[in-house]
Amino acid sequence: EKIRPAVAALEFVGNAGRADWGTSLPSRFVNAAPMEIWRMNYPGYGASAGRARLSSIAPAARAVFDVMREESGDTPILVYGFSLGSTAALHLAAHREVDGVILRNPPPLGRIILTRYGWWNLWLAALPVAAQIPRDLWTGRNGRRSTAPAAFLVSEDDRVVRPYLQRTVY
Repeated sequence: EKIRPAVAALEFVGNAGRADWGTSLPSRFVNAAPMEIWRMNYPGYGASAGRARLSSIAPAARAVFDVMREESGDTPILVYGFSLGSTAALHLAAHREVDGVILRNPPPLGRIILTRYGWWNLWLAALPVAAQIPRDLWTGRNGRRSTAPAAFLVSEDDRVVRPYLQRTVY
């Protein structure tokens, strides 16, 4: 007989991450055993088929979550996102019933593009690029729609998602 987990977590890795390199970090937030952790490579990332596109992240996250929900029954599900993975986790928190969200170094993608790359081209190139970010991954919009309890981990030494940008998501 399969041991039913007390809690399940769906982990979304960062841009340079792979699902097979996942961590046990979600289990550190929950005093429950056993815990089941699922990790997902986005289409085109890691060993996954397809092309790596921002527009494929949210639909893939929903599909994996829906399968996980069906298999886990009434087991509480947390979503955990690291960096780019935070956009997928927040998307789910806004569009599915999740029991909790853990965000580590969450990026406001559009603001990162504008603050890191806009100044040197007078925002002529950065604005159109930022405008192409799928609405499904807008962290501010998804954060406002979510009602799930959330924990935020802000890394002071992140060179891509600077702490002040992470705090805008919080």
